[in-house]
Amino acid sequence: MRVIKIALERTELSPRELAVHFTDEQRYFLSESSAYRILEAADLITSPAYVLRSASDAFANPTTRVHEV
Repeated sequence: MRVIKIALERTELSPRELAVHFTDEQRYFLSESSAYRILEAADLITSPAYVLRSASDAFANPTTRVHEV
């Protein structure tokens, strides 16, 4: 498939950038979500190696009264 071929040649492109590049070069529209699904099906999507933020079980400074900011 042409999308996978371009993705393997240009590994630095995100799915969004790949969709734009494909649309510009091939003159055929490809949405970002379609590019992501194609890459995911071909096992070319890597998960980030870091956690941006993790949720906490409770607030660090909980309020004690109503409307307390």
